[in-house]
Amino acid sequence: MIRDLLQMEERKQLRVINLLWHWWLETNRVREGEKRRDSAQLGFLIARTADEFLAIGKEATVAGPKQRKQWKKPMQGTYKINCEHIRHQRADGDM
Repeated sequence: MIRDLLQMEERKQLRVINLLWHWWLETNRVREGEKRRDSAQLGFLIARTADEFLAIGKEATVAGPKQRKQWKKPMQGTYKINCEHIRHQRADGDM
């Protein structure tokens, strides 16, 4: 069974794993006296959870190191003003 699972596409793998996980959770819930969930509700929960796990994995791979912009000398006749540390002074003299 594990070999078959590993040969599936990622989305299908996550759905099967979530199916088994939620099946186990549901068995425990019913054993502890909780009401059994509707199969459609459980199916939706399994699919949604699998899709969320898949999205988390995609977000992590999309974000990469950001390249820092290199300073360039301005064109002739253009002035650049460094204003990183400029503070506005209030009328009462405080910053």
